[in-house]
Amino acid sequence: MTVKLRPAVPDDDAFLLQVYASTRRDEMAAWGWSAAQQDGFLRMQFAAQQGSYAAQFPTMDSDIILFDEEPVGRLMLVRDDDEIRLVDLALLPEVRGKGIGTLLLKQVLDEAVKNQLVAYDIMTERYEITSELQRELKERGAGHIKIFGGGGGVFLPDEIA
Repeated sequence: MTVKLRPAVPDDDAFLLQVYASTRRDEMAAWGWSAAQQDGFLRMQFAAQQGSYAAQFPTMDSDIILFDEEPVGRLMLVRDDDEIRLVDLALLPEVRGKGIGTLLLKQVLDEAVKNQLVAYDIMTERYEITSELQRELKERGAGHIKIFGGGGGVFLPDEIA
């Protein structure tokens, strides 16, 4: 398994929309919308997300995740002197569960711990990801680091079992 990153370029927009849409398909299936309605909504939401990220994180690194040289996802990170912020990590459904996300998260954790960053912020809405990250941080002696929930809330280390 070879996992690499390369900077995203404007030609990647269609692929990035595909990745974004794959993260919302299950949610949208329950709404009873037509394919055209879903497509229009996803395009609008993707554009809004991209614009929001660009405004909130002007120094963000946006990378395409390659698995055996094929694009399979996106990774967005913001780095500064005392913080690394994982803005987004998303994979296409066909490669989820292969350890790609775990490998990348561990690399980001390694960077945070190695550089003694004050905060390692992750925006996530999935409790299982949050609890796994907190376990990993504790094992590395970095349990003080905060994890931000996707809804804007902060999970403090003592709130995560």
